[in-house]
Amino acid sequence: MPNWSDADWTLRVRYDSFIVKVSEMNATNGIADFHQCGLQLARDLKLEAQKLGYSRAYEFSSDIYWLLQAAATVLFFLVGSQSTVFREYLKGVLYYRNFESTSARVKEFLAFTQCDA
Repeated sequence: MPNWSDADWTLRVRYDSFIVKVSEMNATNGIADFHQCGLQLARDLKLEAQKLGYSRAYEFSSDIYWLLQAAATVLFFLVGSQSTVFREYLKGVLYYRNFESTSARVKEFLAFTQCDA
């Protein structure tokens, strides 16, 4: 995932930290330890994407797609690809599948999460 140029950099730090924690976890200690923090992170990422999207100065920022994908990724690790909440966030990612600049990214994300959309 590229660096974000328009989004709040503290969200990127939180996201990267979340991904590191997920990669270090094993089946015995599970994800439950930071489930609430992850849910809040997903909400914050989505809200930042919406904030950029509603701003005339940033409405075409590439960060919007990456924020939505990051939010969906967090939920994928927390609740799985079949959960209702993940599917709701996935809609934000799928919006970008018909744009030339993001269609390949969406396909890669769908392959990663093994989703059929």
